[in-house]
Amino acid sequence: MYKYLLFLHVLMAIVWVGGAVTVQIMAIRLQKANEPLQMAAFAKQAEWIGTRIFAPASLIILIAGIFMVLDVWSFEELWIIMGLGGFAYSFINGAFFLGPMSGKTGKLIEERGSEDSEVQDNLRKLFLFSRIELAVLIIVVFAMTVKPTL
Repeated sequence: MYKYLLFLHVLMAIVWVGGAVTVQIMAIRLQKANEPLQMAAFAKQAEWIGTRIFAPASLIILIAGIFMVLDVWSFEELWIIMGLGGFAYSFINGAFFLGPMSGKTGKLIEERGSEDSEVQDNLRKLFLFSRIELAVLIIVVFAMTVKPTL
């Protein structure tokens, strides 16, 4: 069973982290182009991907990882602690910042338009915090593959 859980765990990590890398590359390109309408439309798509693709993938990663630890490893391993810490950071960032800020920004876009300065400030903040989260996820991938110990 472990090998199947590992496959699922890795596949969902590819979806989550690879998707986040792609989203960031596109966000950087759009920011450099300085196209507020395109950036707002892209942010809406990124929010959809985050809630419907990244969130379920991260949950599957967590569940598969927990079962793998219970089967073979220990929750005392540093690399497992780092993985759980990265998941916790991502959950908190999504639930208490990215999610609410995305909702607020979506409403502002409807009320004021995508070229509004507050909308553009919010979009910059959203992409900054999602870049920080991506860096955390890359550290988790490093920990999962190198497996440093306590």
